[in-house]
Amino acid sequence: MWAHGFMTGIDMQRDHWKSLFESKHGAEIVRPIYLLGAPEITEAEEELVITPAQREELSKQIPQSIGWIYKFWAPQRRIADNANGKTAANENQKISRNAPCICGSGRKFKKCCGANQAEE
Repeated sequence: MWAHGFMTGIDMQRDHWKSLFESKHGAEIVRPIYLLGAPEITEAEEELVITPAQREELSKQIPQSIGWIYKFWAPQRRIADNANGKTAANENQKISRNAPCICGSGRKFKKCCGANQAEE
């Protein structure tokens, strides 16, 4: 039910979520929530949620997905906070290039999501 509510919220503001879905890992990260909560999925996707064990495995991936989504939107929150005069103590924390990637891919940050930052 939680995943269904989350997906309903995304659907209500789909245009605001577009940048996440177009990001390098966006669709992949939202996938467990989508599979468990979308009102309609394809037949191929239904094969991934038939058994309780499959649904349990997907539900275990949700906390990592939410963490990644939170970090994805962090820059927008900082912009909004700065516009409102708010500052965070840990605002300038950087992710170490050799740390595991925040998306959960298992690769180093510099070889995954951090590679995009090096290009900017």
